[in-house]
Amino acid sequence: MKVLIINLEKGWRGGERQTLFNAKGLANQNIDIEVICRRNSDLEKKLLENNIKISTVNSYFHLFIFLIKNTKNVDFILCQTSKSLTPAFFSSFFHNAKLLLFRRLDFVPKGWFTKLKYKSCKKIFCVSEAVQVILNNININNTIVIPDCITPQNINKKRAEKLIENVPIKNKKIIGTTAALVNHKDPITMIYAINELRKRDENIVFVHFGEGKLDVEMKTLIQKLDLENHYFLMGFVKNVEDIFSVLDVFVMSSEEEGMGSSVLDAFLYKVPVVSTNAGGLYELVQNRGIVVEKKNPKLLADGIYELLINENLKQQNIENANKYVVDTLNINTIHKKLSKILYQIQKNE
Repeated sequence: MKVLIINLEKGWRGGERQTLFNAKGLANQNIDIEVICRRNSDLEKKLLENNIKISTVNSYFHLFIFLIKNTKNVDFILCQTSKSLTPAFFSSFFHNAKLLLFRRLDFVPKGWFTKLKYKSCKKIFCVSEAVQVILNNININNTIVIPDCITPQNINKKRAEKLIENVPIKNKKIIGTTAALVNHKDPITMIYAINELRKRDENIVFVHFGEGKLDVEMKTLIQKLDLENHYFLMGFVKNVEDIFSVLDVFVMSSEEEGMGSSVLDAFLYKVPVVSTNAGGLYELVQNRGIVVEKKNPKLLADGIYELLINENLKQQNIENANKYVVDTLNINTIHKKLSKILYQIQKNE
């Protein structure tokens, strides 16, 4: 079986990491894998470091041409984003490869063409039941839940300490998140939550790794609330997983979230989690962390404070979460399931 995996994103975020895991995991199942990525992208560098077979293109139009010319012996085209599905859909008139899509977002797809290309897929892999329900509700039923996976990395505590060397962490609890500064991550609620938490415990600092269009608005609010000694915007950092080696609590304030792959890191590296109930976060974090309503700073602060003072609850959540990712969301278990689905589709054709 030959599978082309497509991801033309330029940067390195959760979806690109899962693209790498998909390539490695399916290759481990003896499937012939090739990844089509953007030339000179972060993903290209990571794939080459892991000895994954790749081809590179400069644009979605070049991707369309590539697929017309190079899919003669391909069984499946696995698109990692909806955007990459568009050229794959149009190229399908020139080849017999079957289309697949990973859906990691929990907002409702819009437009007749989006529904058309989604329905053209043999299967859409939803990272959570929340994502699957959204698609099913608009009559897209060729779906199955395949969660994102996680595999241990060698995280570097010394590097993490270097990253936060300018943060006054002495005798402080270190709370943090890794999330883009964009509306659907709702970082404004996070700032208000840390302001609430600071009123109960001055000995906390919050480190926020990420970048985005809300940067200026967030800096203004941090100053307005006099949080400059508590809330620190750290910017975008590569290999941000290292930071989990120094965190006391990890927090997600999202308003929309397909699954929340950063939570998997927290689970794996034994950092307790507080999150909103956005999208797939509820099903991921319930019974493995503290889940609160969206857009409620006080409840988010309550959850963080509870984990800071309740050692028994903290340890119970850590144990439940770590066992879940190690036993259920490891790269081999997820890709055995995925490869089984691919072979079943192929058998039924």
